[in-house]
Amino acid sequence: MSNDNSSAAEPGRGRSALPPWALVALATVSALAGLWLGYPLAQLLVVGVATATDRDVTELKDMVISAAICGPIVGAAGAVWLALIVCRAGQRARTTAMAAFALLTVAGAAMMATAFDWPKASGAPVVRYELRLPPGTEVNMGNIDFGIWAGRSGHGVYVERIAQVDGRPLVRGDFTLRQEGTEEVLALRIGRGPARRWRVPIAPDAKLEKDYGPWQRIEFLPGSAPAEGDGYEIRYRVRKYL
Repeated sequence: MSNDNSSAAEPGRGRSALPPWALVALATVSALAGLWLGYPLAQLLVVGVATATDRDVTELKDMVISAAICGPIVGAAGAVWLALIVCRAGQRARTTAMAAFALLTVAGAAMMATAFDWPKASGAPVVRYELRLPPGTEVNMGNIDFGIWAGRSGHGVYVERIAQVDGRPLVRGDFTLRQEGTEEVLALRIGRGPARRWRVPIAPDAKLEKDYGPWQRIEFLPGSAPAEGDGYEIRYRVRKYL
């Protein structure tokens, strides 16, 4: 009878097909590659979450920080596991790498989920707006003064971007309504031009909306500078609560 011990030396089952020093070198290089790739992939995940939940990435700063920590670590563990599989390392090494990757992935996902700023069901409405200006209006981030007032108290309106759409300037951003029920007024000034004011047609208890409402021609308040003809239009949607 022959004594067949070939299974003990078969790559992928008992011992590795590579010497120990080669496995260490392979794991090190793979871990560095995973660290490098893990960060951008984790940030892409945050962007995807922000898009899916109708949020701005800047609002998810805690999740961005968590992704910066977890992404490279999980990426390194995954790269090591993949490299050991491709190179037919021993079963024990592959199992250990797989367990480490799974554990770190679950821990990283839990950390990012905890850091996510979950939407509220009530609170002060944050209103998204799009404002059309008359054709030919010279407006940029440096010459627009946009605010919201309730009585004598006011604060700035966030302007996210200004673009040209269909030959007209389009201003996009958001503002937050108070909850006291005080009538609120938007005030717009461009450059050294006159101030134009109009009431916010949204109640403090407004419901969330997925889409913008219809375009509305702005009716300026008495005493506010009138528009030079038509061309000032706006639409709104309540996108979240604070």
